[in-house]
Amino acid sequence: MLDLISFLRLWIRGAAFDGLSPAEICREVNEVALPAVAGKARLPLRARFYLAVRGFYPVITLKTCRWGPIAFYLVRCREHGLYLDYPHGYDECFICPRCLRESAITRILEDIGLKPEEFMSPDGISWQKILALDEGEAYSLIISRLSEATKE
Repeated sequence: MLDLISFLRLWIRGAAFDGLSPAEICREVNEVALPAVAGKARLPLRARFYLAVRGFYPVITLKTCRWGPIAFYLVRCREHGLYLDYPHGYDECFICPRCLRESAITRILEDIGLKPEEFMSPDGISWQKILALDEGEAYSLIISRLSEATKE
C-alpha cells in the first residue's frame, strides 16, 4: 500500500508529464488528490515529524522541458490542514490556497461594506459555504447579493 508521499510523487510526475504547470499541479492535488486520500493514506513518520517541527516536508523536485527544477512540498496550514505548494518569491514562502481565497473574498465584502460573518446570499447560503465554493461561484453569489441589496 502506498503512503501519502509516494502517492503524491506519482500524481505530480503524471501531472507534469501531461504538461501541467506547477500552479496547475498544486491546484489539482489540493482540490482532487488530497481530499480523495484524506484519512486513507498513511503519512510516514519522518513526514509527520517534519510537518510538526518545520511545518513543511519536501515531496519531490521536478524539472521538465518547460519549467524547473521546482521543489514541491507538503505544507501544514494551522487553520486548514495539509496542502501541496512550491516556494514562492525571493523569500520562498508557502501560500495556503484556502487562506488566500478567504482573504480575497473577505476583502471584497469589506470593500462593499458587508461583514463576512453576517453575509447571507439570496439562496440562503452561509459565509462558510461560500468559502467552500470555487472562486467563480463565490463571486457570482456575492454579485447576486449586491444586486438584491441595490434593488431594495
